[in-house]
Amino acid sequence: MATSTRMLLLVVALAALTGCPKRKQVLKRTPRPRVEASFEGKPLAEWSAGLRDDALRGDAAWALSQMGSPALPTLELALDEEGQTRRMAAWALGRMGAAAVPTLRKALGHRVASVRAEVAVALGFVGAEAAPALPELLAVLEDESPAVRAAAAHALGRIARSPRSVLPALARRLKDEDGNVRAHAATALGGFGGDADGFAGVLLKSLADDDPAVRAAAAEAVGKIGPELPDAVLALMKNLDDPNKEARGAAAAALGALGPRSAPATMDLAKLLFQPDASSWEAADGLARIGPAAAGAVPALLEALLDPDAGLRKRAANALGRIGEKGPVVPALGLALQDTDEETRHQAAFALASLKAGDLEALLPVLIDATAAHDAPDRSSAFAALRSLGPSAKPALEALEAAKGRQKNEAVVDEIQAAIDAISR
Repeated sequence: MATSTRMLLLVVALAALTGCPKRKQVLKRTPRPRVEASFEGKPLAEWSAGLRDDALRGDAAWALSQMGSPALPTLELALDEEGQTRRMAAWALGRMGAAAVPTLRKALGHRVASVRAEVAVALGFVGAEAAPALPELLAVLEDESPAVRAAAAHALGRIARSPRSVLPALARRLKDEDGNVRAHAATALGGFGGDADGFAGVLLKSLADDDPAVRAAAAEAVGKIGPELPDAVLALMKNLDDPNKEARGAAAAALGALGPRSAPATMDLAKLLFQPDASSWEAADGLARIGPAAAGAVPALLEALLDPDAGLRKRAANALGRIGEKGPVVPALGLALQDTDEETRHQAAFALASLKAGDLEALLPVLIDATAAHDAPDRSSAFAALRSLGPSAKPALEALEAAKGRQKNEAVVDEIQAAIDAISR
């Protein structure tokens, strides 16, 4: 009896274990507080409000651009607003980079033309990371609005890394009815350098465009495409007489970019030195880049070395050094070491050092002064000039050590050390 009772109890116990459902333990989870995105201690909502405040808009746009994806809905909504709010929203999206590209692509289809234009400019600022937007940009390159077409051309020039996909479309815009579109298309084509040589013909024709901005942009483009354009020098020389100073200056700069190939333009560039505008600077720089082949311009450059315009004087000194003639050049540059303009003094010293000429006692103080120049290229030229002088530049060692101590850029430190080693040997 006892055994039967024990068996019955065991069966009941097993049934309880296997047949009854287990009670699940319910854990109560405390919801996490939602953390709003912030920048410099201010939440997204505050920066979003600042985008609509004239006094805060600039700071707010910068902050939103730095917040990334959380700020995208706010900026997308702001594109539907008027005036500066919309413009700064597009600006912020452009500075945000790749994260903003999907939003910007969508906005290229906005109903308002000015929004489409601002969005295209923003995509251009993003650069190569905006490549997924190329199909949309090529589409709006045919937009009914000239402002949108111009902005699209600008953006394509900054974004595209595969010229074949965009060059034909940009070349077609060189015949656009709007001058601003034509100018942006020329600039974009020039950005591709030699890859755009297949469109040389239309670019050279654009040098004769009715719009001076297009002539200037085409000249710049021709200079960048360079040796791939066999007729470039003669075409550019015609524009040295352009009535527009920007177009003249662009032609001079492009001739300089072509280097010694532009030697036939030497005397025309020399005449341009005495134009009362910035095209004279471009002419001097162009002669410098042509180099020894521009020796025919030396008399004009010596005259320019005495011009009232300090900007022209320093460029003339640089050109004389690059051309490499001595004769009357050395005493003229020696006098320029006493020029009232610091940069002219520096350029005269660099030129004399490159010519390995001039009075060392007069030259060294100017080169030493240039080691602490505000302009980094001037400092670099001073280091190179002192290095070329070797042991005769020993008085400069202290200044070079001081410059080395101020410098954090390793490449520049190496330049300075090379000068120190050459002088100390």
